[in-house]
Amino acid sequence: MRHYLKLKYFFFFKAFILIALLLHFQNKDKLLGESKDVKFQKNLHAFIISDSGKRHKLNNNLKWESLGLFEQMALENTDDNAWQPQIIINNDKTENEYLVAFKYRCLYRSSDDGNFWKLEKAARKRAVDYDLKACRSVTSIDANLNFISHKHEILYRQNNRWIKFSHNLRKSRYITAVYSDKKSLYVGTAASGLFAAHDYKKQIENKKKLEFENISEGLPFIPHEKDFRLYEEIRAVFKDKKGNLFAGTSIQGDVFIRPHEKEKFISLNVIDEIEKSADIYSISGSEKLQSLWISTGDALHVIKYRDIQSFIEKSKNTLPQKIYLWKNILFEKNDNVLAAHIGHKKDGNLTAFFYKKSTALAPERRKRINKASNKKLFYSSAINLKKNKKEVFSLLKQSAFDGFVLDVKDDNGYIRYDSKEPFLKEIGAVRPLVNLQEAVEFAHKHGKYVVARIVVFKDAVLFKQKGFAILNKRTKKPWIGNEKERWVDPYNKELAEKYYVPFIKELTRYGVDEIQLDYIRLPSDGPVYLAYFSHKQTSDMYASEALENFIYQIRSSTHLPISVDIYGYNALYRAPGIIGQDMEVYGDLADVVCPMLYSSHFGDSYLTGGPIEERAYRLLSHSALRSMHIASDRFLLRPYLQAFPMKNSIWGYGKKYFLDQVRAYEDYNLKGFTFWGAFDHILKVKKALVDG
Repeated sequence: MRHYLKLKYFFFFKAFILIALLLHFQNKDKLLGESKDVKFQKNLHAFIISDSGKRHKLNNNLKWESLGLFEQMALENTDDNAWQPQIIINNDKTENEYLVAFKYRCLYRSSDDGNFWKLEKAARKRAVDYDLKACRSVTSIDANLNFISHKHEILYRQNNRWIKFSHNLRKSRYITAVYSDKKSLYVGTAASGLFAAHDYKKQIENKKKLEFENISEGLPFIPHEKDFRLYEEIRAVFKDKKGNLFAGTSIQGDVFIRPHEKEKFISLNVIDEIEKSADIYSISGSEKLQSLWISTGDALHVIKYRDIQSFIEKSKNTLPQKIYLWKNILFEKNDNVLAAHIGHKKDGNLTAFFYKKSTALAPERRKRINKASNKKLFYSSAINLKKNKKEVFSLLKQSAFDGFVLDVKDDNGYIRYDSKEPFLKEIGAVRPLVNLQEAVEFAHKHGKYVVARIVVFKDAVLFKQKGFAILNKRTKKPWIGNEKERWVDPYNKELAEKYYVPFIKELTRYGVDEIQLDYIRLPSDGPVYLAYFSHKQTSDMYASEALENFIYQIRSSTHLPISVDIYGYNALYRAPGIIGQDMEVYGDLADVVCPMLYSSHFGDSYLTGGPIEERAYRLLSHSALRSMHIASDRFLLRPYLQAFPMKNSIWGYGKKYFLDQVRAYEDYNLKGFTFWGAFDHILKVKKALVDG
């Protein structure tokens, strides 16, 4: 019996030790991610910020230590997310020094491992009226700390000051990456590829115009037309000591290498192994450790290699090793890792950062988004409602659609219901065609949703009023681009104060369910280089900032959901260009963004591979993946779909065409759509939807 008890206790003790060891290694794996290389891990240093506001660093025992909250940067789960950390980067000279870029709260530097932070006076002021402390978002920081970038600007560090300099890149390009070495400056963009300027230091210091050349050969792109390419966004650039140049793309992430003395990039084919839809946030390398580090939205990855040729060959058939899974180092149950830096103590070249947008939304905003969600709509002009009221009302009774988008102000500048607003009547804008009260009451009686569509900056009526038109630089008379169009100046604050705020308050009283802003952009046709915006506050004010100011004034005038219409391309690429349509800026204030995904409005060479009968679905699914990735659940996407025939020989048309657009919408879980076209084509869509 004694021997039995001894044996029993012995096995019990062994089981206890085994369970303890399993728990120990389970916890260790949770901390380290999938890597078992503990010796390698002990040489890491790290700094993490999560959206609960916690900041932690990794100590020598592989445990996380709190750095405490620095009060001036308290991260709150508020709708503006101005304190959202964008980038964390470590100064190679000392592992205790960090630079943090916040979304609209500039740059801060810490030289004591994150305990004390000092404002780095580098970022330019953001020209928005409602947030006077705002800085322009820093879109990238050079790993060697020589440059930072804003959306349309590059700043150079000179004598501890950050200065702008002259260069040949277009002002409208969206800059997403900067990287410098001793000889060259590399600039990645959202849709235009990768650029390089050589011997940059002397040219900048001598105040010469820096000449960039495009070095994008081999990087992924989709042709728009034969001579115009839309490149994948370049988010990360790195050059090793042997002169091999690496580039990382976002949205559809991959890593590319341009070997030393070669002129063309080669894919490392890691896209399937990492994530099919990912941002490559940073790339860094280690000569000592013979490895490349890649930071994505999922983890920090490493690929080990002996030389570049073996690296290229190995990458084709070897999975990158995941060093840190961000989800395994969270501090609160529902935290996101917003930004992180991982470095290696034995090699200062290793820098990696990750940034993920917080999806925390204020309760009122969430309520508006929920109200606008899952709406299948059709468009009707005011003229159509007047001519075909019986048919429109009949369609509203049926189940094919959940409501409609109705013009209340058209692209001639006319208000199409009997508005009582004094200024609108005074300038002759009110020309009623429909009984808005009747239309709203009928729709609501049948449980249907009413969107009031407003054409904003294209306005031939307001154009005639003194002080509202865009001016011609040469003549100082009202600027005319396209002979059929007249545009007003979006920089003019009176436009919202005098016209749109009272107008939208009246629409709110009418009981419409949503306000939709169309032509919320600058003009694109005609001699736009002659357009002079006399109400511009500063010479370098971004077009997107003027539009943001306008949307904010509208947002504060109603409790209803606000939607904005944008070109399809601007939902697929972060490329607002000269017209200023930045989907992320719109989505900060509006509740719904409506990309116009009409196949006929994309270039004839765009997504041409494959049978014509599959193109509509391919375009919508491609668009859904990209636009949803950029939106990051911060706002609702409700695309405009094509009901009208145009370029049929290229894209197709008819029942299958309509249903394929809807099928893509359903497959990718987009929260609603609107079919645009003349009413007879809307009826064809309805028949296709009903018949299936």
